[in-house]
Amino acid sequence: MKSIVTTFLLPLAFVLPVSSDVSAAESSKDNISWTGETNQALMDFSKEYLLGDVPSRYTLAGFRADIHVGESEVRSRIQTVTYYATSSEIEEQGNELIYFNRGNERLTIHSAGSISPDGNIQVFDPANIQVVESNQYNTFTDTKIAVIPIPGLSSGGLSFVDYEVITDKSQLEAPWSRIFYPRGTYEYQNYHVQVSSAPGVDLQYQNASDALHCSAESGTITCAAKQIAALKRDNTVYWRDVINQLVVTEGDLPWTDIATLMQNKFDDARVSSAEVDKLFTTLTEDQPSLEAKISAIHQFVSREIRYNSMSGLGNAITPHNIHETLHNRYGDCKDKSALLLELLQRLGLNPIPVLVATERKSLANLTLPATNYFDHVIVCNDQPEMNFCIDATDTDTDWSALPAWIQGSAALPIKPVTEPVTLPLNKYRWKMDANTEIAFDEKGGQIEKTTRKYSGEYAGSMRSILSARAPEERIEWAQKQYQEVYGSDKEPQFSFTHSDQIAPELLIQSEVQYEPLSDPEANLAYTEYDSWMRDELQSLVIDNEHYGYQFPGLSVESRYAFDLGKLWALSFPGQTLDLKHKYGSLSRSVHEISPKELEVISRLEIPARYVPVEEIKPFNQFLATLKREAKLRFEAEKLD
Repeated sequence: MKSIVTTFLLPLAFVLPVSSDVSAAESSKDNISWTGETNQALMDFSKEYLLGDVPSRYTLAGFRADIHVGESEVRSRIQTVTYYATSSEIEEQGNELIYFNRGNERLTIHSAGSISPDGNIQVFDPANIQVVESNQYNTFTDTKIAVIPIPGLSSGGLSFVDYEVITDKSQLEAPWSRIFYPRGTYEYQNYHVQVSSAPGVDLQYQNASDALHCSAESGTITCAAKQIAALKRDNTVYWRDVINQLVVTEGDLPWTDIATLMQNKFDDARVSSAEVDKLFTTLTEDQPSLEAKISAIHQFVSREIRYNSMSGLGNAITPHNIHETLHNRYGDCKDKSALLLELLQRLGLNPIPVLVATERKSLANLTLPATNYFDHVIVCNDQPEMNFCIDATDTDTDWSALPAWIQGSAALPIKPVTEPVTLPLNKYRWKMDANTEIAFDEKGGQIEKTTRKYSGEYAGSMRSILSARAPEERIEWAQKQYQEVYGSDKEPQFSFTHSDQIAPELLIQSEVQYEPLSDPEANLAYTEYDSWMRDELQSLVIDNEHYGYQFPGLSVESRYAFDLGKLWALSFPGQTLDLKHKYGSLSRSVHEISPKELEVISRLEIPARYVPVEEIKPFNQFLATLKREAKLRFEAEKLD
């Protein structure tokens, strides 16, 4: 292994300006200022690093975070040095990103730039700062990203960034906390975090990283590592579950206090009024059952209140008043959930808000209680006899099914006694029934009619695909899918049921005619691949190599009905099948309705399960076996 420079960034007191064409005057852009100063220790470290044995790939050469938690503000000074081995790494990673909250934080960039292998320094021009949103649909955050395109990067060179974030604690909606992720898919070197506090400020920390060594003395937490190995890359990984993190919080609140804090915010947002009374009556008075009333409320909140990120100052984790949400007819997940809570409670239910960490499936890394693990909120009915959860931002999934994207996510129910839980994982997330009727004409051609029924969250996922397309685009999409599944250039006629309205099921119907493929004057030996079942199996092949995988569960019932018409009579209806394995099962029953009519029903069930990495190969082999068996064969004699 190549040696690593052990000298690191020295105390931050030694600051001097670097001469450049950039003025040191502070220019403001979204609470961003620029000083044009750089730390001499930072430059000395960078130059010494380049004189040593440099790595062979992209590496975080140095990271230092010095944080002081005061009574009224938190000052975070961050310095990073990154090594680029190749031009492709520069192409992919040549921008530095700084995350900050525009509502309660001020960002000061002291210096940024590059150092070439021969020591030439090129300083970033602050006029080129780009500020973009980090918001993702469904989630709440007021985080902005300052994008710094580092100038002058060259293979074998470094980038450096030195910045400070000042957080106004009076503007925080929850106690201050910070999560560090001291590992990545590239090597970390010279990693150092120091968090100090003012007298009377109580800091708590928990370090789950074996590579990071921490100590606490006189109100200061210090964590450091000379080298942290890179994580192996893989196709499907929730990195926040894999990276053992360092969490620092102010105070020592239990989860119940976090829940109380959030409950108060939702209670304050829910104010009864004649407007809400009228809305509730309008939505529910003509509905024949409790389930229908829930559906009507869900459809209104999810579709009539459009999603719009509203996580501005004071509302990062705090919902807006429901009257404001109704007036504007928009809101984010918090706002829509507050309205949903108010309406569902009027049905005599016991709805509660539930915080969701959409990028976490494990509870292991929810070490110290804090709100900033979570980025989403849903509503669950907390009654054993009627337990369900609704994502008010999901405009496609029926209320009775938990949307696929959050199943199994880490969550915190907001109720008096609580702790983190994982949201339910359905036994079969992907559930489809396919009914195919094939009738032979007098020339041996075929008319094929197929109805696919998608249920629950699968219906929601398919509906989201269709609803994003115009009617003619839906047909084109369905025809392309058919051609890929069947390996055919045919363009069937398609129709859709429940593609626009939210419902527990969605139907896709197709009809297509095939020219004769068999000699009508000869006996028939017919093979039909169960194409939709095979496609589902192929789509769920696990391509991870280093990490286990949560298989979502698949259930397919496939029915084929053959009408041989006037040409043939059955002589061999095909074989039955009863394949059972620890991973799942595939069965096939054959029913000879008449000498000219055959029905074949296949049932595939693979329950949801965690597949450890050492079982991925045999699991994929099991899927391949099922795919080979997903075909039908029968024989028929030519009629005189």
